[in-house]
Amino acid sequence: MASKFYEKIAANYQGFAQPGVVVHVVENDGGIGLEMAAENDWPQPKNGLSAFFNVDEARELVSAIESAIRRAEPKSAAHPRRVKDVN
Repeated sequence: MASKFYEKIAANYQGFAQPGVVVHVVENDGGIGLEMAAENDWPQPKNGLSAFFNVDEARELVSAIESAIRRAEPKSAAHPRRVKDVN
């Protein structure tokens, strides 16, 4: 049985006026799943994407995200919070 750890709607990187992107992170049988779909296509996405990571691969992804955060932090004042909860 999958355990959900994160489910939020993020701003669409292609344009903030477009529908948001649902980002969903789960753990299932020792693997980590990352699912993404358009906000207006959730919770039964027809065109969503799903990726599987083992633990080492997930750590590599987290490390890359942390590196990007460190680089973005000094420049982040211009960006308001856009992430919202999934209803």
